[in-house]
Amino acid sequence: GSWKVLAKQEDSSDFAYVQTMMNPSISTAYASFMKDVSVVDGVIEADIKVESGTASQEEAYLFFRMNDARTQGYAMMVNKSKWLYLYKVASIIDAGRWNFTQLEYIDLPTSFDPYQYHTYTISLNGPSISISVDNVRRIVRSDMTYYDSNHDNVGIGTSQTGGMVWFDNLETKDSIAAVD
Repeated sequence: GSWKVLAKQEDSSDFAYVQTMMNPSISTAYASFMKDVSVVDGVIEADIKVESGTASQEEAYLFFRMNDARTQGYAMMVNKSKWLYLYKVASIIDAGRWNFTQLEYIDLPTSFDPYQYHTYTISLNGPSISISVDNVRRIVRSDMTYYDSNHDNVGIGTSQTGGMVWFDNLETKDSIAAVD
């Protein structure tokens, strides 16, 4: 995909990471992984906004505990339908498409507006995976499948987008680096 750093519409002096490659008709995922960041246990946080587009889902992803080949790990996904998922990434099908196994799913509240920035926090502690949205815990799951030092990569991604997806304040805590 094509990723850019662009000035935010709300504040032209603030910048965010944006996927500008849009393809609303297919399920190809575009991903970018953080360099020199390693998180097995810790916190991953990002502010995400999905722009209104022509795609049916407009999906935003946070990948975590991914292996170096980016073929195994976990993904949090939120979309414009106000659905929040926790997936296990079991394998890669081909470039830009993964084989996901759904671990958890919830509908976000009707008041949730995917077209506004929301803070997504993934807390990792041993087998415990917790996902919060705007400081409200939404998903808690225990899974040991990819809990080891070979699964420590963090990334962002999009799929089925007709509008831009904005990622801001991407940060890891209890790890080597933070990126804004």
